[in-house]
Amino acid sequence: MSDPFAAAVAVARELGLPADGAVGVGGAANVHVHLRPAPVVARVTMTLRRGREALETELAFARAASERGAPVVPPADDRVYEHAGLQVTLWRFTEHRVPEAADAPAVGRALRRLHEAVRDLELPLPRFDRLDEAERVARGLDHPDTPLILDAVHAARERLAKLRLDEQPIHGDAHLRNALVTVDGPLWADLENVCRGPVEYDLACAVWRTRVHGWDGGADVPAGYGPHDAQLVDELLPVLAAFLVPWNARMAPGSQLLRERIDFLRSFA
Repeated sequence: MSDPFAAAVAVARELGLPADGAVGVGGAANVHVHLRPAPVVARVTMTLRRGREALETELAFARAASERGAPVVPPADDRVYEHAGLQVTLWRFTEHRVPEAADAPAVGRALRRLHEAVRDLELPLPRFDRLDEAERVARGLDHPDTPLILDAVHAARERLAKLRLDEQPIHGDAHLRNALVTVDGPLWADLENVCRGPVEYDLACAVWRTRVHGWDGGADVPAGYGPHDAQLVDELLPVLAAFLVPWNARMAPGSQLLRERIDFLRSFA
């Protein structure tokens, strides 16, 4: 496989960015490289390889949201770059720290500000459930729980068919680890799952890791967010699980995280 760090630095050199002090700055599904001393972070897409058009949509959403005053990390460049088969996007570096449980209410308030800023944004976006994508990923798995995962996708489709939803542009993966805490408050990052859906789906993303894994903080995001349909958040958790678990099984088939999420699937599939 091509070296994602090398790809990020190569793109920086192509653009004439000073990046002699480039350093990795974390990332699970993707690789993030701060192109120091340039105030730019290169994100190298490693997991959700949906193609150039999806990345261009993400950049367009981030640019528009930022211009509307939404608390998001803005792009540093509106183009998608490629090097050695890897796709690279560039984002403005912001001094920050990782959110803690105590930051959850402020993160919730930032999520409402994001939703309010983009509510009437006219941009072609996929629908939030992405169950066709989830099914394609699941059918390509070599995993003993593949039949259960496919049953969960089917159950999620049936659940969605019974719900009446108000949909708008949303983050699509709005959990604490996708927020950055800055001196000016939380900013939302990693917008690669941007989509149209009910705002409660973003809140489901926020509480999911607390419900399934017991991680601190996520359950307090809705309180900061303010008025919402708490019952709908619960209804959408299985839909979120049906989307996430096929990707988790592809990325980390033997992990404890996956085992806990498989157990959640058994509760409804």
